[in-house]
Amino acid sequence: MPRRPLIRSNEHFYHVYNRSNHKLWFSCSMDKVWEIAVNSLNHAYKKHPAVIAQFVLMSNHYHMLIRTPDKNLDKFMYEFGKNFSLKLRIETKLINRMFSGRYKWSLIKDNNHLEKIFDYIYQNPIRAKVVAEAHYYPYSTAKRNNDELEFPIEKLYKLNSKKENLHDKEVVKISRSLKKSIYKLVKS
Repeated sequence: MPRRPLIRSNEHFYHVYNRSNHKLWFSCSMDKVWEIAVNSLNHAYKKHPAVIAQFVLMSNHYHMLIRTPDKNLDKFMYEFGKNFSLKLRIETKLINRMFSGRYKWSLIKDNNHLEKIFDYIYQNPIRAKVVAEAHYYPYSTAKRNNDELEFPIEKLYKLNSKKENLHDKEVVKISRSLKKSIYKLVKS
């Protein structure tokens, strides 16, 4: 099946995510995976500057909220994905691909939807029952002081850190909407 054509935008954010091959956990420490991810983000940013509002690394996937002023999400993600995957393979000594496929994306044109995605991404560790509050999760731009990042994190909304404010039905709708090119709340 061919890859859907990228909708190029420099004014709207994309929700980007990717999952490890076979949904397996990364086979090295999360501190090391975070270090590799941050170095890969820095590398991609130097080549193709972008506005990143969020990055959350889970044990087998990541989520990113990003806007590309030059309408080049594909170029940024190519650099990020190539470096992230290669360095992970070197670190873990795995020879197969690290991710199940190319990154997935959804363009977010509506500010109400953007706010829901913002909460959805940062509250991912809460839904996974890893932490009780989002700002305690160590592999997230919500927690980190971001000294290791060579680009600023754009603060879009106040972090709703203490509890998950999305209902189960909303989480399902967001998950389903990520399969669409333009984010729309899909009926459940």
